[in-house]
Amino acid sequence: NVISNPKFLYSAFYSFTNEQVVDFFNKHGLPTKVERGKRVFPASDKSSDVIRTLEKECKRLGVAVLLHTEVKKLQIKESEVTGVVLKNQHTLPADKVIVATGGCSYVSTGSTGDGYEFAKEAGHTVTAIRPGLTGIVTADNIGKQLQGLTLKNCRVSIQRESGKQKSLYDGFGEVLFTHYGVSGPLMLSASSIVGDKLQKEPLILHIDLKPALSMEQLDKRIVERFFGTHEFIVEKCLQKSSSCQHGNRSVVPCRLGC
Repeated sequence: NVISNPKFLYSAFYSFTNEQVVDFFNKHGLPTKVERGKRVFPASDKSSDVIRTLEKECKRLGVAVLLHTEVKKLQIKESEVTGVVLKNQHTLPADKVIVATGGCSYVSTGSTGDGYEFAKEAGHTVTAIRPGLTGIVTADNIGKQLQGLTLKNCRVSIQRESGKQKSLYDGFGEVLFTHYGVSGPLMLSASSIVGDKLQKEPLILHIDLKPALSMEQLDKRIVERFFGTHEFIVEKCLQKSSSCQHGNRSVVPCRLGC
């Protein structure tokens, strides 16, 4: 909905804004921090702290949490949802049922796409399923070569292989290389836009490591590094650029197989 129908979320944001979400966690003992792009994270950088905060509040309110309890279908009587039917055929009656199962991109967490079937049972129309908020698989093995490398303050664009049309996605921020390809905030945002395109045709990913510099400025800086440090080895000079450094290795030499 974020891409195809963003107004769908307006009512939810009106009822409980992002500021209220942050305030909720702060009031319940979870300090937060704001990073580049106005992204909010736990001050501890531990997602488990978010879970613990929610668990603590559920316990305080007397919420019953049933783990390892698989729902097989909705219980519907006279066009009204009256509860859920479990895998063991037991029924849990309810005045209201909220379907919040997630999509089908992370099966190992239990997110198998059951929610789509539940929605169909209740008479809703389910559109074609497309990936979103996921990493992107690359055709070559550059991701595996650079696994764990994070590029900061870079500009990314994704284009059709022909390159004749404008970019499908442009963004500025961080990119993380993984064993399967690329991830990180930029790629998570891009996946919602280019996911369906990738099923039809190959796309090209462009990463600009120094978007604030023109070609002339970049050329001048590289020359200055060569003569300013008295180091004439390309790999060592490239390693001095923080945006493309990964331990003792740098992006360009790794990509060239150095």
